Amino acid sequence: LYNNSITFALTILFISSISIYLFNMDTSIKTNSKNIIVYENKNVKTKKNNILDKNKHLPQYVKYKTLNNEKLKKYLYTKNSLLADEPYFSSIISSAEEFDINPLILFAITGQEQGFVPKSNKSAKKIGNNPFNVFHSWEEYNSDIKDSSRIAGRTVFNLLKTMPKGQDPFKWVNNTYAEDINWWKGVKSLFNELEKAVK
Repeated sequence: LYNNSITFALTILFISSISIYLFNMDTSIKTNSKNIIVYENKNVKTKKNNILDKNKHLPQYVKYKTLNNEKLKKYLYTKNSLLADEPYFSSIISSAEEFDINPLILFAITGQEQGFVPKSNKSAKKIGNNPFNVFHSWEEYNSDIKDSSRIAGRTVFNLLKTMPKGQDPFKWVNNTYAEDINWWKGVKSLFNELEKAVK
């Protein structure tokens, strides 16, 4: 009986230890339709690791930079965009910084996917939770802007870090992010428009 009690106590201790470990791991791994890992350890601060710097084929403009937020918001206001408001605006900026991506890339994606989410759309609040259409669409995957912007940020990051020489970054991301082969043209055009707006 004594030995059984010891065994039982050790088993409970082991299970408790494993549970505490798993609880403290802030990790969630998901994949998109092409099995690209798009969401991992939430504690990883990618920008500090300068991982994108290791890919010498990437142009500097894809990397994170501080923007004139007031000018960016002014542009978004012309689109009657929900994304100019909080928590949307700051969440997108924060995710871009975390993954060392130019915030304008993420905003351009929302422009291509959802026209920057005009407030006049009756579903604007729901679309605003996932204006990137990660995991197919905002209707299929509707969490919140912090979550979806991090998924989009990590997806773009994972693709850019493996981009080979001679590729256009937007076209390279298109290969996995969207089924429409011309998607990248719209995103790139919006990116260029946004760059002019924030100068």
